[in-house]
Amino acid sequence: MRNSPDQLLAAIVPQAPALTALHMAHCSLAGSHTLAALAQATTRLRSLVLNFCNAAALPAGPYLQGLEELTLLGNRFPSLPPALVVAGSLTRLVFHNGSHDWQSPLVLSVADVDNVLAHLPALRKLTTKARCVPEPARERLAAALPQLQVVLINK
Repeated sequence: MRNSPDQLLAAIVPQAPALTALHMAHCSLAGSHTLAALAQATTRLRSLVLNFCNAAALPAGPYLQGLEELTLLGNRFPSLPPALVVAGSLTRLVFHNGSHDWQSPLVLSVADVDNVLAHLPALRKLTTKARCVPEPARERLAAALPQLQVVLINK
């Protein structure tokens, strides 16, 4: 019998205060309340990977404050998660929504730069697909975060 992502996350919650890395892939977090519970209990998380988890939102919580690396590939985020504004230690962000051209990509907007990324003083590297960062957002990134290295993948 396979465990659901909620069952697995619920099993991790008691160890959450010591958790420094959480990497999940190819699971469904759509509508998951357990991720939010884990986000509230985790204070030492440094690396979070949610790849192809059908996630459309990232819960707010203390886990974001110490987060240094975040990878969000193949999910359903309509924009950068607003909860990231408290991720002051984040140095590396990797994102794109779809792995296929027919999937809806998370396209970085000027508002995403102003409302989220500009609040991340430690951010040094952003990696995404070239189609996810239109020219106006690229210009705003250069002005708001001159230290940021933007790596655009053309696949």
